[in-house]
Parts: sequence; C-alpha cells; structure tokens
Amino acid sequence: MRKRIFASIFGTSLLVIVVILTIVMGIVYAEITRVQTTELENDINLAAAGVEQRGADYFSDVSTGGNRYTLILSSGKVIYDSQVPVSQLGNHKDRQEVQEALKTGKGESVRYSTTRMEETHYVARKLDDGNVLRVAAKRITLFGLVVSSLQPIAIVLAIALLISMFLAYRLSNSIITPLQNIDLEQPAKNYAYEELAPVMDKMTQQYALINSQKRELESSQKEFNAIISNMEEGLILTGSDGRILSINPSAMRFFRTTRECLGRDITVIEQDSRIDLAILKAKENGHSILQMERGGREFQINISRVDSSKNRSGIIILVFDNTERIYAERNRREFTANVSHELKTPMHSIMGSAELIESGIAQGDDVRAFAGKIRKDANRLLGLIDDIIHLSRLDEGVPLKREPLELKAYIEEEAANFVSLAKEKDVKVNVTGDTVFLVTTRELLHEITYNLIENAIKYNVEGGSVTINTSRDNEKAVIEVADSGIGIPAEDQERVFERFYRVDKSRSKERGGTGLGLSIVKHATMDLGGEIELESAPGKGTTIRVRLPIITRKEEK
Repeated sequence: MRKRIFASIFGTSLLVIVVILTIVMGIVYAEITRVQTTELENDINLAAAGVEQRGADYFSDVSTGGNRYTLILSSGKVIYDSQVPVSQLGNHKDRQEVQEALKTGKGESVRYSTTRMEETHYVARKLDDGNVLRVAAKRITLFGLVVSSLQPIAIVLAIALLISMFLAYRLSNSIITPLQNIDLEQPAKNYAYEELAPVMDKMTQQYALINSQKRELESSQKEFNAIISNMEEGLILTGSDGRILSINPSAMRFFRTTRECLGRDITVIEQDSRIDLAILKAKENGHSILQMERGGREFQINISRVDSSKNRSGIIILVFDNTERIYAERNRREFTANVSHELKTPMHSIMGSAELIESGIAQGDDVRAFAGKIRKDANRLLGLIDDIIHLSRLDEGVPLKREPLELKAYIEEEAANFVSLAKEKDVKVNVTGDTVFLVTTRELLHEITYNLIENAIKYNVEGGSVTINTSRDNEKAVIEVADSGIGIPAEDQERVFERFYRVDKSRSKERGGTGLGLSIVKHATMDLGGEIELESAPGKGTTIRVRLPIITRKEEK
C-alpha cells in the first residue's frame, strides 16, 4: 500500500509539473508571437509610408533589422527583395498574404519549415499605387523553443522530481504510519482517520466475535482432551492421509508409543498386519472389528471411517479392554457347568438310593443305610445351594449395613459354633491376639470367618490344631487363620479361590466340601476393601491372612 500511495503522489506531482511546463511554454510562445506580430505591424506601417513617398529607394537608406522586405507589383512580379535577388524570385501573386492584401488591403500568413524547426511570419499591405509591400520575420517554432530550452527544462524537471519524490515519501509515510500503529486488539480506541471509524467499529465486533468463538473452541478442546485423556478405551483419530491427528493415553499404552507419534502414519507405530488389513477394510466398508490378545489381556479394536467431505475421509480407532468381560463370561460358563455337575452327582445318588428303597430291593438295615445316604446327599445339596445363594448376593453388590464391633470377641463367638465339629475331628481351636475395633459389615465378616474356620477344621489331621489370631497393622485389622492340616501344593495355591476348585476332589467330597468356601471368602474380603494372602506347604498346614480396613472412607466422612 505504501508503494501505491507513493506512486500515486509522485505520478500526480510529475503530471502537474509536465502540465505546468506545457502551459508555461505555450504562454511564452504565444507572447513571443504576439510581440513579433505587433513589431511586424509597426514595421510594415512605417515602411509603407516610406515606400509611398520614395519608392524602392527608401530601403537603401533604412536598416531592415533582419526582417525581409519585398515589393510586389499587382501582377505578382517582385521588383524588390531585401535578402534574395529579384532574378531568383518567381511570381508571388499566388501567395496567400499577397492575395489577401490585393483583396482587402491587408494579408497575413505563416509558413513552417520542419527541417529547420522554424516558421516565417508574413505580413502584406496594399499601397496606394496598387502595389503590395510584404514584411517577413523568422521565428522559432514551439517544438524548437522546447528543444532550445531542453537543458534548463531538464534541470527544472530534475529538481521538481526530487522534491516530488521527497514529498511523496513524506506524505506516504504520514498516511501509512497511523494505519500501521492501529491496535488491532482494541480497534475502537484507534482514531487515526475519521473515515476509518465504521471499519474500526466493524473490526471491534468481529474481534469480539472471534474471541468468543476462540474461547468456545478452547473450552471444547479442553473438554475433548479431558474426556479422551480419562477414557479407559484407547482412541486414535487419523486424517485422510493416514497420519495420526489425536491419540489418548490408553491408546498410547496399547500401541506402546508416545505423543511423538502425532503426525506419523498409523502403520509406522503398529506393524501388526491384522490392524493394517482391518483399517483397509474399514476404508472400503466403513467399519471393521478386530479381536486381539496382547500382554495376557483380550482387546477388541473397532475401526470406523469418518467422511468429512466428498474426497476426504479419516479413521477412528477405538480399543476396548474386554479381558474382564471375557473372564466373567468364561467364569459364568464354568460356574454353570460346575453347578450342573455338583448338583447332578448327589441327585443321582439320592435317586439311586430312593429307587432301591422304592423297588423293595433294600430290606431291613439296608433301608436305614440308604436313608442315611439320602440325608447326607440332601444336606450336601442344601449346603451347595446356600453357598450359591451367598455368592449370588455378593455378585449383586447389595449394600449392607456397617457397624462397629470388636474383632477378637466376634471371632470367639464364631469359633464357639465349631466346638462339636472340632471335637469330632479331634482338632483344637485357639483364638489369640489383640483387641481390635473396626467398622465393618457383620454379614460379610461372618462369611469370611465361618468358611476359614470350617476349612481349617475339615482339612486338618487328627490331633491337629487351628490358631486364629487378630492384630492391627497400621490402618488394617488382620485375621490370621493357621492350621496344621494337609496343606496345599504350590501349583494349586493360585486357583484355590476359584469357584468349585478342589485340590483333592475325592477327599473334598468325603469331607462335604462344595468348592465355594474360599471363593466366598475372597469375594467378601474384596467387598470390604480388604486383601487376602495364603501361605501353605503340603503336610505342613496352611495359613490364610485377611487384612480389612479399620474404617472405610464412607464411615470416615
């Protein structure tokens, strides 16, 4: 813009200078012509008076002063010329100025010489005797005047151009500088030119609108980043060229990458051909799903095409960790199969014994034996059903009432319920430890202590012992149940808390176990926010340690 303003001002100045020079030259030339014409009029009047008195002899005594005098008869014959011999001159009757003089008494004409860049001014007058007197004077043409004045004109033009350039530069700066100093963040406070007021007002409105939209975009971006950053699912957005536009922490963990992958192709950070094929399928069909195992966990990858315009489309990749769901489905299938098997075995036994009694095959003491077997299997079924009900309640997560209690006294009450079983198995049960108060759920604590004490007695040896100790470890209440029983092999210790898992299935059934006791203990412990530990060796007994919070955050509030 500065150049355009400078060029406009300089061009205008140059045009004005040229116009002024042209006018001045025209005025000068007109003034020269006027003065010369007046002089010629005076000269011809004076010469006419002299010639009428003395004839051609008049010129012999008078200086012509550079003018050319010619005396012409009415017939056009030249009888005198002050500069050219008469013999060299032809008839002048056809000359314009002569013809006008013969007709009107006066004549005038101007003839140009382009080669000599000059013109000749002729003035003629008819004398009283009918002859014509003509006076001619040479004068320079306008073009010749310009050429002869070229040097001073060039000097004047040069000075004028320098002045114009300086003024154009100053003026362009004075116009542009206020515009350059406009505060675009506060357009309304700029008063460089009154004519800009509407523009500044419009800019103020646009600036406010842009700031509002910018804040909304920043807020939306923050919300989007907060959402995807806290998503458990992995999320990747790619452009039409396959380069990563956005990636959240979950996806970075899955693909084992960092934020440095932004702007790179998805196929560069993930070399698995299955994902490449799934992406190609999504680009063609709009959607694809891929199941993958990585790091011992099960993942589902959903890939969808997003069409932003006719020729542009991106890809959204969602990574779901389905390990827990798949594990839960597998557990449900195993649980259903195990429940069916556990229920089927005693039911077959009951039906077989009942058929023998019903058919009359069993007589006398055999009837009593089969009836006892039916009662034993029925009790086993009831115990199994009770354990299943307990597990179902724990799975449902029904909120239970919490209350304060003293742990050692509560366990002594629980242990008292196993006096007859301990006596039958010839096992001594001792409750030791510190007095520990905690806020907990009595129903869940009952499931923990009942099953631990029952298992410690059932799977003990004759003459063995069970020691239940209570203590406090920082903000945890500790229940430790140690027995001198048969122990658990190392390869089975990780699975004993699974539902229906038995270390020795034949001996467990003989002892009336359902395989759900330790699973209930683990579930109840987790519901109370606690932890469970197991230490065991075959033939050396088993120690199970349960750590429960003294008080939960809910009660603390």
